[in-house]
Amino acid sequence: MENLIQDLPLKLTVMVLTVIAGVAIGVPLYQRLLGILRDDHAAEYEALGSPTIWNRSVIKSWKMQRFLYARASSRLDDPRLDRLSALLRVFNPVLVLIVFAQMIWWFL
Repeated sequence: MENLIQDLPLKLTVMVLTVIAGVAIGVPLYQRLLGILRDDHAAEYEALGSPTIWNRSVIKSWKMQRFLYARASSRLDDPRLDRLSALLRVFNPVLVLIVFAQMIWWFL
C-alpha cells in the first residue's frame, strides 16, 4: 500500500496525460470523419442518426462504431473516409489497451 501511495503522483500524471492525448488526437479525428460524412455523404450521415462528436445517445454511438468496424465506409467509395475509418479502427482499441495497461500498472 505504501508503494502505491509513493508512486501515485507519477501514475496519476501518466494516466492524465494519456487521457489528454487520447482526447487531443481522437476528437479531431472523429470531427473530421463526421464532417466528411455530413458534407459528402449526407444520406449515410442521416442513416447514422446525424451523429455529433458528443453523442448523447447510445444508439447513435453504437451505429457509429458499427459503421467503423463493419468497414461500411468502403461502400461509399471515398478514399479519405476509408483511411480515416481505418485509422480510428486502430486508434480506439489501442487507446483502450493503453488505459487498461495503466490501470493494471497502478496495482503493481
